[in-house]
Amino acid sequence: MKQLSMREKKVLFLGVCFLLLFFAFKGILLPAMEKKEHLEKRVAVAEKNLQEMLSMETRHHRMGLAVAQGLSTGEKRVKGFTLFSFLDQQAMKSKVKENIVHMKPDSRKQGNGTGTVSMVKVKLESLYLKEFMDFLYLIETADRGVHISGVSLVKTGKKNRLLDAVVDAWVLVPEDAA
Repeated sequence: MKQLSMREKKVLFLGVCFLLLFFAFKGILLPAMEKKEHLEKRVAVAEKNLQEMLSMETRHHRMGLAVAQGLSTGEKRVKGFTLFSFLDQQAMKSKVKENIVHMKPDSRKQGNGTGTVSMVKVKLESLYLKEFMDFLYLIETADRGVHISGVSLVKTGKKNRLLDAVVDAWVLVPEDAA
């Protein structure tokens, strides 16, 4: 060490400082930054999950209100009302009956004894948006307690001007009418 000139000692000192800073950066700072980034991603995922849970809670609450409303609108239905025939009539009125590929009925008993949830999945092909909207409008405004729980649309036809659609509809049928 004594044989080195002052200039060489300074260069050696700066090299050692650089190495110490490099290893401190690589061994301490980078892992800390990676851990922070990982935690931020986990927080973002947790926030997304929370938003989804809140959305599901809101939807569940709306369905509960719809069920309660369905009980009150149940009196407005004619004797022998079935969701299948109702949707068939609305399809005829909106002129989409010939576009129906199939209608799949299903039902599920409510656990609280309020009645049965009657469901129908309607698959339509090659119809225009206006016809489809007319069909949905007739269902929603009929005041029969029928609710649309899902709609799936796919563009088809030349220049994607037609739609293929799947509509999930349901209605609560009270115990005494089931």
